[in-house]
Amino acid sequence: MHVPQSQPSVVNTIRLIATAVFLFAMQLAFMSSLSAQSLKFGPRIGIASSPVNAQNIQNFNDFAVSFQEGSSEYQIGVFGRLQAFGLFIQPEFLFTTSSAAYLVEDLRSGGQEIFKEQYYNVEMPVMAGFKLGPIRLQGGPVYRLNLGNSSDFFTTDGFSRSFQNSNVGIQTGVGLDIGKKLVFDLKYELPLSDTGDEISILGQTHDLSSRGSHFVASMGISF
Repeated sequence: MHVPQSQPSVVNTIRLIATAVFLFAMQLAFMSSLSAQSLKFGPRIGIASSPVNAQNIQNFNDFAVSFQEGSSEYQIGVFGRLQAFGLFIQPEFLFTTSSAAYLVEDLRSGGQEIFKEQYYNVEMPVMAGFKLGPIRLQGGPVYRLNLGNSSDFFTTDGFSRSFQNSNVGIQTGVGLDIGKKLVFDLKYELPLSDTGDEISILGQTHDLSSRGSHFVASMGISF
């Protein structure tokens, strides 16, 4: 019987969300103090190609674990933008979720089973760049906080799973502003640090750098 991995404590989750909200609020406050008239903000939604890439899993003594598939990542949140002299800075605050499936094979009996995982994160990209008419060219870092995960990997029968609390990456891409309200972005994200995720089976532990490069498409409404 599968036993889902325990979730991070409610206190830790609240602390992570509060930290992320505070950082985003400080960014907007700083930007607003510079020039309120050139500050825009609003909601945004997005979808990304699967960010999970776990092809580097090694075999264990009695089991083989292989990555099967990852879902698209769904995003919802807010953004702000300060623009002056054709240059801009755009911080974002996004809740994201994605999932993945792994095939676990018992090399002793030949039995196989699919294990599923769901990931929940807060992402904070900070884009900077310049505008050419309605087109924006941009790039910048993205910081990711792990809010919690669910997993089918065993915790009582010799299987365990661990996840890193945070990691960083870099995004680059283009944006398009239509009129004064609609905002579109297409970005490519490259991880800069390993996730630090691990899988342990019967005392054997292997690293699982599950975060891979991926494309992100999003749209928003600015006020």
